[in-house]
Amino acid sequence: MKFLDIYNQDKKLHKGIIKDLKLLFKNTDYILGSYVGNFEKKFAKYCNVKYVVGCANCTDAIYLALKSLNLKKNGQLI
Repeated sequence: MKFLDIYNQDKKLHKGIIKDLKLLFKNTDYILGSYVGNFEKKFAKYCNVKYVVGCANCTDAIYLALKSLNLKKNGQLI
């Protein structure tokens, strides 16, 4: 039994997503480009926050989150 069938859930969006991805890769605008800036602005508005930083992966996101805590040197995080 499938818990969640994301493929069929988002099937209506596939053509648009593929079109946008092709354009994104063609323009090589995926690192600090207009698409990222637009995503960050829209997501910040959606989350009702002032700033959002898009990350390449979870490791980058965790690193930034930990850096933002200004933890003491040799401190512990549990």
